[in-house]
Amino acid sequence: MQHVPADKPDSLVKGVLVGIFFCLFIWNFLHWLPRDMFGDGLSIWVYTDWLIDYSAGFIRRGLSGELLDMLRPLAEPRIVIALLTWSIFCVAVLGYIRSIARSFRQLSPFALTALLFLPSLLPFYLYDHEAFGRKEVLGFLILLWHLRILEVGINAESIELPSAGQYLRRILPVVLLLLPVHVLMHETAFLLFVPAHALITNSVLILDASIGRRRRLSYLMLLYFPVLSVFSALYFFGRLDMEAALSICTKWEVLGALEPGACSLSGRDTMWDLPGSLTTLPWTIPQAASLTLTLPAGTVLAWIAVCAVMGYSTAYCGGLVARLLAGRDLSRGADAFFAGRHSMRMQTRYLLFPLLLALPLYILGWDIGRWFAVACINFMMIALSREINHAECALGRSNEETGRASRVPYFKPRVSWLGWLFLLIVTFFIRLPHCCYNEFNIFSQPLRSLLGIIARLPPIQSCLFAGSCNIRLV
Repeated sequence: MQHVPADKPDSLVKGVLVGIFFCLFIWNFLHWLPRDMFGDGLSIWVYTDWLIDYSAGFIRRGLSGELLDMLRPLAEPRIVIALLTWSIFCVAVLGYIRSIARSFRQLSPFALTALLFLPSLLPFYLYDHEAFGRKEVLGFLILLWHLRILEVGINAESIELPSAGQYLRRILPVVLLLLPVHVLMHETAFLLFVPAHALITNSVLILDASIGRRRRLSYLMLLYFPVLSVFSALYFFGRLDMEAALSICTKWEVLGALEPGACSLSGRDTMWDLPGSLTTLPWTIPQAASLTLTLPAGTVLAWIAVCAVMGYSTAYCGGLVARLLAGRDLSRGADAFFAGRHSMRMQTRYLLFPLLLALPLYILGWDIGRWFAVACINFMMIALSREINHAECALGRSNEETGRASRVPYFKPRVSWLGWLFLLIVTFFIRLPHCCYNEFNIFSQPLRSLLGIIARLPPIQSCLFAGSCNIRLV
């Protein structure tokens, strides 16, 4: 009788999961691409954000509009934006799948389910088309390229990392060109992505014993000074008044990219007179913060709840992925104590710390779900890097006081049925909204309909919804 490998059922399950993900992706592609090109599929906020250019002077987010100006003779701006955003997202998905494929055998079905369908990861842009086409997807491509730079070779004995000199030479295009260009396209990229890149660089340089702390800090400052300079220039000189914003809007209206009359000012509320993202260009920091700071208490509590659930799910699954991918390093003389410390190190360094650095965005912009999803996706991409896990294991082993470590043998982590149940509930019934001003949906069908029926009961309405809660369940 032919021997059947023990992991063959898992391989079949994982193959089915990947097939389901690609079906979901292809369905979204075929459904939305024609609507984005010729209809009203793209959100007005996404569409107008790509139209911002330098016709009224040096401003934030203006580089994308200059690109559209160059491509305008080839096709209408809406078609160009749709094709460009879908191309970027397709490449990001393929890069994400490549990261998964590199460690496909090490990943468990539970980890793969989370990677492919968790609402706080890349499916965030498939579940909510209002979030699709945002410029932060470019940041995922740059991060994937940074992680690709670390790949030298993997053999049966160890994982190789580039030397400090090789790494510094390879990272120059990222820090000198790609990151500054991304910040010029959207200023939030500085807080959302640059910390993750700097943390990766620090982890690689610290492994080189010949580089001391001062020298390492000097390298970090020199490498990321260009993108810091670009961000500073945008902060101090990249603002404009309403007349300049109106000038940009009028230009695209004349060219037919906006409907006639879209740029007319009513004079009643100039904060919201212009369409989509164009109306935010003249906003001051107090004006931007006033929107978030005046959210109703019910909405704030709902955001805290959904971010807590999504954050816990992402941190747990990312920690699990890190332990699975670092199994080769952990199995050589390590114990369960060290394995847990490795997961905690990855979660703290690459999820919690970037979230804390990006906190100003949660006050200045109401796209809370977008900022949170970017942090979660960045963390999972880094957790999928076998090189980063190897580096963090090496750093942890050098700092670990092994005398305190409990001599419990390391075992491959397993997930109970309660973990599966929690993941399935989060995946199928809960959604991370991309933004929130007045109302938003947290719950997906069929749970949304069930909660809607319960919420319409007179006793529930009188007891729970008598206040100013703006959570829409149906």
